Amino acid sequence: MKGICTVIIKSIQTADSWKKKKVTKTIQVVNLYTKAAKILAHKGSASSVSTLREQGLLIIKAIEAECQRDKAMSNLKGKIKEIKAIVEHA
Repeated sequence: MKGICTVIIKSIQTADSWKKKKVTKTIQVVNLYTKAAKILAHKGSASSVSTLREQGLLIIKAIEAECQRDKAMSNLKGKIKEIKAIVEHA
């Protein structure tokens, strides 16, 4: 999970490389985390839950930083809420 999260964070940070489709593509990348996190949270092993929380918080910070840098990325704020819900209920 850590490897996937590292790639997701790097994708968020380099979203400008997608030019006009950066919001759509970035949301698709973040969806990879949310889908994987939901599956792992459902299985519920202690180590996977703690990793989910750590990595989820890192992804949230990356999204927030990108939203502050580029107001066009504000559509990602919905993903922040979704990730927070997963992290809190895991």
